[in-house]
Amino acid sequence: MPSARLSLIRDAAWLDADRAGAWRDVLLVMSVLGVAGWIVLSPHGVDPTGKALGTDFRSFYAASKLALAGHPAAAYDPAAHHGAETAIFGRDLGYAAFFYPPLFLLVCTPLAALPYLASLGVWLAATGAAFAASLRGWLDRRLGWRTAAALRC
Repeated sequence: MPSARLSLIRDAAWLDADRAGAWRDVLLVMSVLGVAGWIVLSPHGVDPTGKALGTDFRSFYAASKLALAGHPAAAYDPAAHHGAETAIFGRDLGYAAFFYPPLFLLVCTPLAALPYLASLGVWLAATGAAFAASLRGWLDRRLGWRTAAALRC
């Protein structure tokens, strides 16, 4: 009997492409609902645990704000950068340092032209599209964007 159970798991004959796709779609829907719920519970971009939505992104955004204001070197000054992060949310949510090379400021500076949540949405869409494009070679067309989205959420 134990070998039959082991075979059921090891061989996974029950897990055909249609069933795997159905589970992927369930994961995608549940992930989207979870993300949407978390956003609703996060007024002004601060989640119920007191963290910024896009916790790591706030470092990019603060550096972008400093660079757009004409002070790109301030992104590497912890006090100035932390002050910029605090100003974004109107309160101190801790510090997320900016450890990226100066050239990365060229990528993230345009983000400061939008409000924080809109900028976060653009960033997630752009990086999500890059993620999906990187998976193209591994996934066949049938699996495509839904698999990438389910993995990204």
